[in-house]
Order: sequence, then C-alpha cells, then structure tokens
Amino acid sequence: MVESFYDRYGMKAISIIGDHPVLNGLARELGMDEEEFPCLDNKEDIESFYRQLFGNLNKYLEDYDFIHINARDPDLAAHTKRPLWKKDVLEAIDSALKILINDVMPHHDLLVTITGDHGAPSVGDLLHCGESVPILITGKRILTDNVKQFNERAAIYGGLGRIYGKDYMNIVLNLTDRINMYGLRLTPRISPTRPGKVKGLLVDE
Repeated sequence: MVESFYDRYGMKAISIIGDHPVLNGLARELGMDEEEFPCLDNKEDIESFYRQLFGNLNKYLEDYDFIHINARDPDLAAHTKRPLWKKDVLEAIDSALKILINDVMPHHDLLVTITGDHGAPSVGDLLHCGESVPILITGKRILTDNVKQFNERAAIYGGLGRIYGKDYMNIVLNLTDRINMYGLRLTPRISPTRPGKVKGLLVDE
C-alpha cells in the first residue's frame, strides 16, 4: 500500500488539476483531495480563469496545508508546435499570478513554488524533453538570490543550484519550519523516529 501524502509529510493536501487523468489518479492514490478544471484555448479566458483561481485560494487555505495546482495549459500549447501560442499562454498565467502575489500572499504566511514537471519544446518533433526546468520559491523569510528572470538560462545562476525532484519536499518542509534534524521530523504516525510512548531508561547505582 502506498503511504499517503499526509502520513509522510504531515500536511493535508489538495491537488487542483487541469484535465489530466494520470495526475488525478496519482492524487487519489496518495490520499489527496482533488479538483479538476478544464484547459482553455483563449488567452483572455486563460488569464481570467487563473486570476479567479488564485484570487479564491483563501477557501482552500482554511482546510489545507499543501495546495498543488497543475497548470497544464503551457504543456498543451507546446504540443501544438506554435511558439507564439505558448508565449501567449505563459503570459496569461504570469499576469494572473499578480493576484496571488499582491492580494493573497500579503495576508497569509505562504510558501509559493513554481516549476515544471518536464521541458516541453514548442518546435521540433519532441513533445517532452529531459532538460532541467527552472524552479521559483518565494515567501516570507526566504533568502533571495540575484536572479531576476524565470527561465532556464537565468535559473542556472540561482542560489539553489541544481536540485532533483527528490529534494523538493525536503526544501518545502525546511522553509515552512516543518522539519527538525534530517530524518527526525515529527509525523502523524508512529515511526522509528517517533515511537510514541517511550519508557524511560533506568540507571542502577
């Protein structure tokens, strides 16, 4: 049986997914709540939808510690092999993020991360590629670096350096003050590092 997201990380989670049955199934397998939303094909509609989604995050923040949003629109735009359409989609989501940054984050102690699960070239024959993807992490009390743009070239010079997928949750746990010494984080379940009721040691005289 797969360990649930809550049991492993101690956070109640929801996955908000843009029309992706595989990710829906993965969220369900991990015990995460899930919501699905349609992918759109108009720049104005995309921006309007994400502005509404980011602006309504308060309703999720009342019940969840971890909110995963899978914006599949850039991936689908890349599959059309129309670079200018992919640019339009990215610009629409980027514009909508202002709602999250300016209207939501100032009122909550949030850690926001933005990244991709894979590269998706909008030219050539490949649908996906194995190149590294950039990651952005922002929030209160986060050490910043000198990178001013969010793209593959700029991210090379970022303070995180090169990380792997397996590093992501440890970084999140650390930056949200949910991790103690490595391997000793408190979790909802009894484990070798949190054995529950412990019998004290007695030392004979």
